[in-house]
Amino acid sequence: MEKKIFSAMILTLTIGIFLTVYWALEPHRVKVEAEKMRLAATEKGKRLYLTHCARCHGETGVARKEIRAINSKTYLGAVDDTILYKIIERGIPRTGWSPG
Repeated sequence: MEKKIFSAMILTLTIGIFLTVYWALEPHRVKVEAEKMRLAATEKGKRLYLTHCARCHGETGVARKEIRAINSKTYLGAVDDTILYKIIERGIPRTGWSPG
């Protein structure tokens, strides 16, 4: 019986140590994975932008003839993200902005 109790105690300690190490390392792992996902989304967004938007807005989104800059912090801060998503998805009729 003592052998079973000793084995259970060792197993419990092992699990406790494993969970402590996992708990200590998990925030770093999550941060690394989030950064990978952000980079992948950025690359995908860049390809979409170059395919659908760059012909009018240029590669960097700066102001051009009769086209306002879309990389302006003022513009991006003033327009709600939901509206930007709808503009990208649907375009703006009668302006030449086609859906992305």
